[in-house]
Amino acid sequence: MDLTIRTKNNQNIVLFPGVSAGDYYSLPGSSSWFSETQYGNLYFQEKQSGPFTIRLSFLKILRNITLNFQSHTPRAGVRLALENQWNVGLLGGDAVKLQQNQFVLFSPGIKGEKMVFEEGQQYRGIEILCDPEKLGDLMDLFPGIAEYVGEGENDHSIFLQKKPLWAPDRVMNIVNELVGLGTDDNLFLLMNFLMMQVEHVMEDKLPTLEEIEAVDKAHKLILRDMKVQYAIPSLANRVKLNETRLKYVFRHVFKTNIYQYMLGARMEKAKYLLQHTKKPMEEIATQTGYRYLTKFIIAFRKYHGIAPRAIDRKADKQ
Repeated sequence: MDLTIRTKNNQNIVLFPGVSAGDYYSLPGSSSWFSETQYGNLYFQEKQSGPFTIRLSFLKILRNITLNFQSHTPRAGVRLALENQWNVGLLGGDAVKLQQNQFVLFSPGIKGEKMVFEEGQQYRGIEILCDPEKLGDLMDLFPGIAEYVGEGENDHSIFLQKKPLWAPDRVMNIVNELVGLGTDDNLFLLMNFLMMQVEHVMEDKLPTLEEIEAVDKAHKLILRDMKVQYAIPSLANRVKLNETRLKYVFRHVFKTNIYQYMLGARMEKAKYLLQHTKKPMEEIATQTGYRYLTKFIIAFRKYHGIAPRAIDRKADKQ
């Protein structure tokens, strides 16, 4: 299992494979891990189903403890508290209190997250995990989610939904009938259903005409001078819209987040300049917001799939 657990004092919690968690869960076809420590007993079961991983957790805590959870490969998804209140936070970030039968969307990146557990308490939970890009594709179907989770400005956005939501009875029925989680279709359905609950809360906050006009102004500012590296707080201040609404309305209008839009605009302009001008690559990098040529080359290759030097420079042949 791709999971490392450490205490606040950086003591590693070793997980041993192949032992059933007894009466806590029985997920057909899953693998089990456990650890019995002075802090308590931790049990996990995990099953792969297409692009999704189901992880069931059961913790019997003997002493107050803060644990840090990290994955080597970035994962994202939905966490649902099945028993007790879960106190969860990104490392270095604020905590979110997840009541029993509440859920949050999360994407902790490789830095991971911290959880605080109380002495004498028992915790059960389920996570539906997938690649961050897969979760991003699902989130794009529900633009209102962006306001609830925020967004990171890197390739693997890091976020934790700020306001947990109650899981409807239908979701709890699916979870309790764990056989219902055995197919890709049902997992996709469950993920979408939970996201619909997040989106539903946003229905009374659809963009106003003034907000759409502000976002249009923001997008024109981005295109006007691509040498400028706009931070979202600065952009929000320029168009007189708060950051949360700017991110939400921008995604609603342009079907992508601000960071990805800026990146796409820069990369398309860079390709055009390479194809139709004789400008040196260093100058093109500067005009598209890159101080260092190496960073420009890496970004260009990642976005277009080829190195900038491989672009046919038609202007040089004229």
